[in-house]
Amino acid sequence: MGSSPISVPGGSPGANADALSTISQAMELLNKSLQGLPLGSDAHSKISQIVQTLVKIAPPSQQAQGVQKSQLQSLIQNAGRNAMLSQVMGSLGAGGAQQPGGGAAPSGPPPSPMMGG
Repeated sequence: MGSSPISVPGGSPGANADALSTISQAMELLNKSLQGLPLGSDAHSKISQIVQTLVKIAPPSQQAQGVQKSQLQSLIQNAGRNAMLSQVMGSLGAGGAQQPGGGAAPSGPPPSPMMGG
């Protein structure tokens, strides 16, 4: 039996195109990250090698525009969900992990002084 990886059935051409498009998006993100890394650094060299390897697997010319468009829409939807989740978590005070009696003061204007008596 040996140590062969688990294989996925042939799959559909659409699933293959989707996978290649995802790889291409990863290449774009890695290329953007290269701009922030010092040229010649170990991290820059390794990321460059990874991108070169991925280009051989999923050349930019092989991307299907329809798949790219649908993945971009999905990415935008996920970003919106993540932003909303982040906003909700922030309003809960870092996920509700504050200790009793501690933490930041409540937001909003200070209470007005009581008049009379």
